[in-house]
Amino acid sequence: MFFAHAVCLAAASLVVAGVVRLFTVRRFYRGLPGPPHSLLLGHLKIIGEYMQRLPPGSHVQAAITQIQQDYNLPDIFYLDLWPFGPRFVVCSGADAAAITTTVSTFPQSKLVFDVLGPTIGTTFIEVTNGSLWKDLHRVFAPSLTPLSVKGYHDGIVDEAAALHGRLQDVDVVDLNYELGKFTFAVVCNVLSVTVKHGAYDLVRHATRRMGDCLGSNNPITQWFASRDVKRCLKSAAAGMEVLPRGGLPESVLVENAIGFIIAGSGTTADILSYAFMLLGSHPDALKRMRDEHDRVLDLRPGLKELKYTTAVIQETMRLFPVGMVVRSPPDATIQHRGKTYNVENQEIMVPSHTLHYNPEYFDEPGKFKPERFLGEFPRNAYRPFERGLRSCLGQNLAMEEMRIALFTLVRSFDFELQEPVMKQRFGHTELDTKIGVHAFQSPGFTAGPHGPVMMRVTRRRTDCISDHRIACSSVE
Repeated sequence: MFFAHAVCLAAASLVVAGVVRLFTVRRFYRGLPGPPHSLLLGHLKIIGEYMQRLPPGSHVQAAITQIQQDYNLPDIFYLDLWPFGPRFVVCSGADAAAITTTVSTFPQSKLVFDVLGPTIGTTFIEVTNGSLWKDLHRVFAPSLTPLSVKGYHDGIVDEAAALHGRLQDVDVVDLNYELGKFTFAVVCNVLSVTVKHGAYDLVRHATRRMGDCLGSNNPITQWFASRDVKRCLKSAAAGMEVLPRGGLPESVLVENAIGFIIAGSGTTADILSYAFMLLGSHPDALKRMRDEHDRVLDLRPGLKELKYTTAVIQETMRLFPVGMVVRSPPDATIQHRGKTYNVENQEIMVPSHTLHYNPEYFDEPGKFKPERFLGEFPRNAYRPFERGLRSCLGQNLAMEEMRIALFTLVRSFDFELQEPVMKQRFGHTELDTKIGVHAFQSPGFTAGPHGPVMMRVTRRRTDCISDHRIACSSVE
């Protein structure tokens, strides 16, 4: 009897403590800028309503962008997703975003560590802070400078030619899978890493399963997904050979090699996949790119002449940024335009997607208009690789890969997406009427296409294959 009474008393105490905690958290947001807030559900209700308008398994960034536009929210606003998600301060304006990345460099969020640390490793540069991050940056950054990347040119061209060869005899293919093979090989070569047969498929599966770690609120689903990711990455790392670097232990080098391979190959393949989808649905842009390629006689010096090709890549990354920045504030408040914002117990989110679709920065932001990048554009609002000290280390390599891949493939093949289009779901974009479900990215290691990118690949009458110079042959 006494035991039963004690259990009931303990349960009642927990309920009371939970209710007190709930209303303490919810009361914090009273009067703060943000979408409509519920004393019981916080912002969970409105986020849920917007997510229901998206295809199942979509990344939350499109919902945040539409909420910001529908409610005309200011440059800094709050999102209360407790207890099923973080408590966010959202920096959705260019100057506000700079607070955490360029004006100051806020530490990487513990949320990133909690997701990537147990799966990739706790010494992967993306999850580290302080002296360890500086040591890793000192070791890896020199091999990814613009000058260093020029030295990888011939190897990238060779891998692009191999990709060209694989596409010659296919009909319908998962283009994202084939592009991933190309970028995977390039990153392994750049890192001087040797991997076992089948490592690409293991890493690719792990990357996709990370979406269940990030996109699900079900702890059981998250646990099984995390276990699957760790199993795949452990198998991929087995037998991996890495060259000594900077006196770092081999275990640290392997964890960072796995992390760089995931980050460097998957994201670049995803952006290229979107570029081919957009070019296939915008024939005028495709013709303009091909005309530009016809004027280039030698690829190595000619890369700098591919201004429209570069603009297509930049516009693709604007429309489909690979993710959002989350940082932990070092102080209890931040200042912006004379106002003080309480950020205690909050995480700072910089949603590149929301910035990129803001009509204040980009005219007709929901449309594919590469020419906007041929002139001046608001650089603080354009954050595909983020900005500041913690910007993407591999951005120079990624741009080199994408220019070479487009130059190698666009003149040789036509690409037609095998995906039914949809009715327009959100006001900020009309691309779902052109590329279907892929218009709304899906979470993985980063945000990418919604599953396989099935495309019909057709050889054109003039087939141009890039090696160190350009060799053209007629297709009979």
